[in-house]
Amino acid sequence: LLQIRDMGLTGVRTDMPPQASDDLVGAILRPFVGAGLAPLILLHGEVLDGLALSAQAVRVVAQAQALGLTIEIELANEPDLAGVDPRMMAERCSAAWLALRSAGFEGVIYGGSAMNLHKNGLAYLEAMDWSRLPSDLAVAVHRYAPRNTPGASHLQSLQHEIVAAMEVTGRITPPAITEMGYHTAVQTRTFWPPRRAFRLTDEQAAAAIVADLRAYAGWGVPRVDVFQINCGVPTSDTDYEALYGVRSAPDETTGIRTWLPQAFALAEMDA
Repeated sequence: LLQIRDMGLTGVRTDMPPQASDDLVGAILRPFVGAGLAPLILLHGEVLDGLALSAQAVRVVAQAQALGLTIEIELANEPDLAGVDPRMMAERCSAAWLALRSAGFEGVIYGGSAMNLHKNGLAYLEAMDWSRLPSDLAVAVHRYAPRNTPGASHLQSLQHEIVAAMEVTGRITPPAITEMGYHTAVQTRTFWPPRRAFRLTDEQAAAAIVADLRAYAGWGVPRVDVFQINCGVPTSDTDYEALYGVRSAPDETTGIRTWLPQAFALAEMDA
């Protein structure tokens, strides 16, 4: 965490398991004390009903306050991918928001968190009917470049997608992007038109992340979280889930992870 802070990052998005005990909540929060990073705590409203989500949110906030931590809360992770009806997700967000505000929490609360800003993701956000949601419930979305391909056309599309997200949610500020990034797995395309397999190098992924972050900053996006800190151990050269990290998988002998070019590029960005 101290290295992440020294890279110039200001926060970390971290996961809170749905059934986390009070001891586990504390274990996840305590490392942030004194680290100089504001944590965004991701709750899993895509699997918790409104009552359980509200209860966990209040417990997390209570422990954070006891530790002197300032946190933000994200209420779900890609509920559209999980198959949660958007109206149900809206109800869960409303219940958790009410519970948090009633408990005195004044921090930022994010809802939405659609898996991407493509047509289906925007439709999901629209179906949540944000006009019925609290005005201070902030919008969060995830956005990955189509087919993992960076470039000018992707950024032009991205700007239109951000505007569309504002329109369908009725918000005057851009949504937070709580996941974005580029993997270095082999990328193939199996539908028409045919396309050769390609693979981004670490350096290409680093340049793409920086280009996107600069675009987001220019458009006034309030928060962007790069997915993710650590690489996993890939099961094949197409295992993209394991190859989004800005830090390597553990060395087989020493267990040590090393920072990749993506991390150095982040550290060298202007504040």
